[in-house]
Amino acid sequence: MKFSCELDDITYIVSTSLGAETEFKYIYFLDSNEREDLKKGLMHYYTIHIDATKDDRLYKFEVQGVPLHDEQEQRLDDVEDFFEGQKLFSKVAHMINLEEKDCDKPHWAKY
Repeated sequence: MKFSCELDDITYIVSTSLGAETEFKYIYFLDSNEREDLKKGLMHYYTIHIDATKDDRLYKFEVQGVPLHDEQEQRLDDVEDFFEGQKLFSKVAHMINLEEKDCDKPHWAKY
């Protein structure tokens, strides 16, 4: 799954790939039906890859261990919900702003 969007002068390309469960327990954000889907194998753990571009500079982020549905359309909804719930757009923008302010090393971005 892959999609792109633009927000606050930042262009995002977001994709997912199969991943593994991590120490980050995103499973706690699932409702009871989604937990059942995970048990039934209708959902798996994914890595969300985020390429954020601002002023011709590319920043790469990834979030590992996110339980998402396997069906593509449902996975897109899951990713949108995850972004909103975790406020990822504002976190990415914050990290880019830190970089623009000559912060030594952003703690979760590679560029």
